[in-house]
Amino acid sequence: MKLKLQISLITFCIWGSAFSATGASQISSDMKKSEIIKKWVDQFYHASQFNLFSRTEGRHPHCDEPIYPSCTDVACEKLGPYGCDTLSEIKQVGTSCRGNPNGNCLSTVCDNLGAFGCDTETEITEVARACVGNSETDCYVSVCERLGRFGCDSLSEVKEVLKACSGN
Repeated sequence: MKLKLQISLITFCIWGSAFSATGASQISSDMKKSEIIKKWVDQFYHASQFNLFSRTEGRHPHCDEPIYPSCTDVACEKLGPYGCDTLSEIKQVGTSCRGNPNGNCLSTVCDNLGAFGCDTETEITEVARACVGNSETDCYVSVCERLGRFGCDSLSEVKEVLKACSGN
């Protein structure tokens, strides 16, 4: 876990310094926010290709990863004791979680949105669906850090970033 954090910080420092030199002019230009997000996603994955601290070759990538609770467990936890207490509610949450191997993305995004950004079944459903293809959250976290404090604070912004990071 510490190694992942160190790698993320190194990546952020490398690309963060490049951003600080050109970031202000990029945002003030006519570039759409979605183009900026796509550029930062590309930079994130390009930097991770040259990671000097990569895992040992021949080792399965899931060997070192922590075990996360399921997406359904995280969703029900966020909804509270009365949000997942009927079969229809559990089915709705389960259906929205299809394609999510774990609850890591849902947990990270909901924590980022705050207590009132992920507390209804509709919000949980939208976030869970946006998380499909994002089992790792490194890309999402990196792009949101670059967007700044208010860059990933709404459901629509989060969905746009997750869509750009999906499958990478």
